[in-house]
Amino acid sequence: VRGGVQLTKAGEAFLPFAQQMMAAMEDGRLAVQNTVETAKRRVRLALVGTLASTSLTDRLRQFRMAQPQIQLHLQTARSAEVSRLVKQGKAQVGLRYFFDEGEELTQKIVWDEQQIVVCSPQHLFERTAISIDDLSNIPWTTYPPGSSGEPFAQVLFDQLAQAGVKAKEPIIIDSLTAQKRLIEADFAIGLLPISSVQEELRLGSLRRLHLPQLETAVPVVMLSRKDGFINAAMQTLQTLLSTPA
Repeated sequence: VRGGVQLTKAGEAFLPFAQQMMAAMEDGRLAVQNTVETAKRRVRLALVGTLASTSLTDRLRQFRMAQPQIQLHLQTARSAEVSRLVKQGKAQVGLRYFFDEGEELTQKIVWDEQQIVVCSPQHLFERTAISIDDLSNIPWTTYPPGSSGEPFAQVLFDQLAQAGVKAKEPIIIDSLTAQKRLIEADFAIGLLPISSVQEELRLGSLRRLHLPQLETAVPVVMLSRKDGFINAAMQTLQTLLSTPA
């Protein structure tokens, strides 16, 4: 089609079977490596990039100590892409926000990611007491609703509605980095995953607003393929990811 390529209806019908075949081929390759190529054994983990700033790094360090002979390959992506990589066998384990809607994956909540309100350190709130009423007519920034990005827009809208905040029309940006830069420049405030702003909070370029009425948490879900190849190293990784921090 003009501007790109899209599947026909026949292609859409065939796609899941093609993905299963590719994933099965990858399973076969891993199974062979697991028995005859010890030096090449590997585990591929796909994850949302912001999660690398959490206690996840400690768990991955534990895995490396427990399985020093295993190569751990990491790939960052958005939640939808994490699911795709696992479904296609390009990653054996995935970590994403929220559940995938497909039925071909085994899914488990491994922890909850706290969402906090942040603003610029130069914001007026620095000099005044904060209340929900103070948030009226202040712009927020978030992802496009229903986009392929993280589904945090609906989380924000739900929290604002529950708290009775009549906010301005949000600034819609499909980039977490750009959202943070706008907030730092005092164009908006945001409800963001705490793991994504730890460095900015440490440096003082963002400031946390303590508003329990708006703070919430979203699930971090571990994915793997149903009936996919699982060896001892993958089981160890899944166990570590499932262990409470």
